Amino acid sequence: SNSPSTQKAPVTLTCHLSDASEVIEYEWVRVTYDLNGTQSESSVQKGRVLGINRVTDRNSGEWACRFHGKQGALGSVTYHVHLMSGLMGDNETGSSSNVAVVAGLGFFLLVLLLVLVQMYRNYRRRKLILQYPALETIVHTIANEREDRERNRVKEDEISK
Repeated sequence: SNSPSTQKAPVTLTCHLSDASEVIEYEWVRVTYDLNGTQSESSVQKGRVLGINRVTDRNSGEWACRFHGKQGALGSVTYHVHLMSGLMGDNETGSSSNVAVVAGLGFFLLVLLLVLVQMYRNYRRRKLILQYPALETIVHTIANEREDRERNRVKEDEISK
């Protein structure tokens, strides 16, 4: 049996047999495979219970509980400890997620700064307009007259062609 785990919680594997009357020793073995598919085993500890503090690349994979009697090896049970790298990856430094957070925060602050600058400009513009309303009317009237003259000139050019 095994107890489910998240990345931060320990995993406990227990070698439980329905008839353990002849068993005198339990041994936990880590089973690994190389690139050629060759199997190698390394004894990790003795006892019915194996505790894994944190599931990483180094301790995920195949584990075997071997049980022995007076006559020798009686059998083994294989467990597979899975590591979900997308959800539970072994990210010791966390640098990639920190870079994304810092970049996002920097972009947000830049946009906020630009909005504040534009708001300040609008405030200054409104403040200047209210100080001289007669001058603003004159400037506005002159701009409108200039636009009208430009439109009339374009119309005259089109008619003369």
